Amino acid sequence: MAKEVLTERPGITLYSLSLELANLHGLTRTSKKQIDYIRQIVEKFAGLKETDGYSPTLWISPSDIIDLIEWRGVEVFGYERKWSELAYEEAIGLAQFALSKNSTAPVDVMCEELRLKRRHESTLAQFNEWIDKLHRREELSI
Repeated sequence: MAKEVLTERPGITLYSLSLELANLHGLTRTSKKQIDYIRQIVEKFAGLKETDGYSPTLWISPSDIIDLIEWRGVEVFGYERKWSELAYEEAIGLAQFALSKNSTAPVDVMCEELRLKRRHESTLAQFNEWIDKLHRREELSI
């Protein structure tokens, strides 16, 4: 089942995969123990990329791993995703999209894309961090 989900939804977090598998079994949430168990299973075949402070990102195989996932939209998988469930690589892709759409107010673009009704300081700080990380990536590649 994990392979099937990763084929349909590459570049998702381990948490998102675990929640998806739980939903397929009729459960509405997942636990740390389930996440650890699923990680043991997928480590044998999947591409797994870790970024400090984020849930690991998974692809169907190690050869499919990429550093940046272009913004796919909030409902790319048929349901509205929460910003906190985005894979790090897609969060950076969202920052890139937002800067290209409005370089003077990229956080506003991110809030609109994610359909946020309330703009909490911690959320805005996270979005600004993604923009800063994108800028640092671009500086390193020059």
